[in-house]
Amino acid sequence: MGTKSFIICDAIHVNCNQCFVFTQIALKNKVIDNVESQHHSITTKDTINNNKNKNRGPPSSRPNPMLINHSPSFNQIGATHAPTTGAANGRTHTLSTVNMENGTDHHQYNKSNRSSYITDDESESHTLNGERSGSLESLNIDVGTFDTTDLENDPDLCLKTDEPEAWSVTVDKKIIKKMNKKDVKRQENIFEFINTERNYLTTLKIMQKVYARGLARELFYDRETIDKLFPLIDDHVEYVSAFVQKLTERQQKSKVVETIGDVLLAQWRGASGDEAMRLFGDFCSKHTEIINTYKTLIKNDKKFSAFTKKCDKNPLVRRKGISECAMLVTQRITKYPILLQTLLDNSIKKDHKDDADDIERALELCRDIAKDVDEQVRSHERQQQLMEIYDKTEAKTATTIREGRKFERKDFKKKNRKLLFSSNHVQWKMTKKATTTEVTLVLLSDCIVFLQDNGGKFSFPSGQPAAVPLRELIVREVANDVRGLYLISNITKLMYELKVASSDICKTIMHSIRQAVANSPDEDEGMASEEEEERKQIEQRLERSRLMIVELEKKDESINQLLIQKMNLFKQLAESVDRGAAVGEYTLCFVGVEYELGVYHEPFGSVVLSLRFW
Repeated sequence: MGTKSFIICDAIHVNCNQCFVFTQIALKNKVIDNVESQHHSITTKDTINNNKNKNRGPPSSRPNPMLINHSPSFNQIGATHAPTTGAANGRTHTLSTVNMENGTDHHQYNKSNRSSYITDDESESHTLNGERSGSLESLNIDVGTFDTTDLENDPDLCLKTDEPEAWSVTVDKKIIKKMNKKDVKRQENIFEFINTERNYLTTLKIMQKVYARGLARELFYDRETIDKLFPLIDDHVEYVSAFVQKLTERQQKSKVVETIGDVLLAQWRGASGDEAMRLFGDFCSKHTEIINTYKTLIKNDKKFSAFTKKCDKNPLVRRKGISECAMLVTQRITKYPILLQTLLDNSIKKDHKDDADDIERALELCRDIAKDVDEQVRSHERQQQLMEIYDKTEAKTATTIREGRKFERKDFKKKNRKLLFSSNHVQWKMTKKATTTEVTLVLLSDCIVFLQDNGGKFSFPSGQPAAVPLRELIVREVANDVRGLYLISNITKLMYELKVASSDICKTIMHSIRQAVANSPDEDEGMASEEEEERKQIEQRLERSRLMIVELEKKDESINQLLIQKMNLFKQLAESVDRGAAVGEYTLCFVGVEYELGVYHEPFGSVVLSLRFW
């Protein structure tokens, strides 16, 4: 655009991005010229002073701070710049500055890290990440401190010096004298439960607001890395916050809490109990990955190491590092049954019958949740073990699972296939060869696979099919050997004779196989043919393509309608300010065909808006 186009945009208050960009570049260049001129004058002055000091001895070893970075970038200028006002929307755009004392900018970080630990206002920064990173590295400045005002204002994070340690301290001694020992212990148990739940919420908020938010704001970590360290942290904080709020409301009603079982029962029953299983199960299952990710970052990322050391000095953290917080989360689900059992023991059913019944049912639900979490952890560990088996298996090895079907390395990763059990050092006596081969028995959800270790790599033994379907599989003991067992398949018409190290291992393997046979899926669900799976994948891709095409057509239609409305507004706006001569012609251009404004046609294809200025 020329100069006249600037006047047109400014007069009719049209949001012209190009004009704003030109204005911003001009101001940026002006500020850089001013700083460079100041820098040149200071450098010249320092040179003159150095020449004067030649006869006085060697110069001081203290570096000149203005000469650390000879060509400072625009984002490194530690001065207050004049704001630029966009005439299009009347908003003031202040150029971001960097605090050179601590090397931080509290108004800028990666916009991709959108979560509860990143606010919407902070995501509107216009500074450049690349220039920021380069300047910090060249200056060798450590990561600075972040603003902790919002942390100190959080009642769950702020330090409380007058917090009572026991219930008896909070009530009048006359009330305690009227109560028996069981009731006093019951109130102490209730107080302890509520207090430990508040402490648990504090731990979660330290993970969310101090560590997760700090990593996003200061180190610009992406969402994926933060989720590896703190899985489902936002949902977890929300869940526990609601629980603590209910407990606090019940506690504030009276110094002596009469009933609490209904609150506990509601927390671990129905949808709320399922949410507890999901949150604790996901976190506890990934605990090993959390610790490994933490150790890797500490070892390889110096800024992450400096960030954790800085957080340790923050009194709001309470000396809880990332690994300590993760351990407290995994331990919390095991503490609930202990606390509830103690509370139930001190609840006299004669005096608190209804509440004791609710506490007892809540205890059962809590134990069920703990068992489910344990099962999720074991299932996750088995899946990790299955992936390790997949990685160690040779790519080209294959065996026959039944007539016309092969079992290959890729079949370990089928969608419905899960690892149930595995055992090393199993002796397999092949019928055809009459020899014994040491193999690893891998029990999957729909079949059994035998693998042979060849120098750290797995392959399928030759001589007999090394994969057995679970359908119609019979498990029998060997009559004269407590360490042996037979596997007889009615589908393949083959028998497998196995021998293990001890009778206990033999019983465990037989029990696991029999249980897997009883729960084995249908043939089509667990062992679909390769052609059928490819057909299903093609159908899924086609269906996704159809949905995307329909969505694209809707978007095109919306864009066409919006552009027509926009051109009408342009024409009305130009006529209202008597600048009709400035806007000569508005043309709506579709693919291959041009339509004059004012004549409506059914839009099709792509749309291009053409504005001509004089």
